[in-house]
Amino acid sequence: MIFFLITKCYLRDRKGAEKSINDSLQRLNIDHVDLLIFRHVQEEYELEQIFSNNGAMEAFEKAKEDGKIRFIGISRHGIPDVLIKALKQYHFDVLMTGFNFFNRFNFRMLKMF
Repeated sequence: MIFFLITKCYLRDRKGAEKSINDSLQRLNIDHVDLLIFRHVQEEYELEQIFSNNGAMEAFEKAKEDGKIRFIGISRHGIPDVLIKALKQYHFDVLMTGFNFFNRFNFRMLKMF
């Protein structure tokens, strides 16, 4: 049996993200996860915090370098503007978002459909 283990982090600062990563590994009694996702990044200011000095991205990259995580992802719900901006700043391994048929009615300004 093969498992692909994923966990998420909602903290945006380096110190908090480091603690979250280490706490997850300790609770799961493992030395690494396959994928760590920046959870529910809804606003641009959150993205700015993640990429700032002492932002959570520093903790994610260090964890990847140390072998604690294999891949880095990001998630958001709703209009994809923040995710598009995130993808222009960093090559994420995984992008998690919701797709809904009714978005074509709710978010007409996107002209996606």
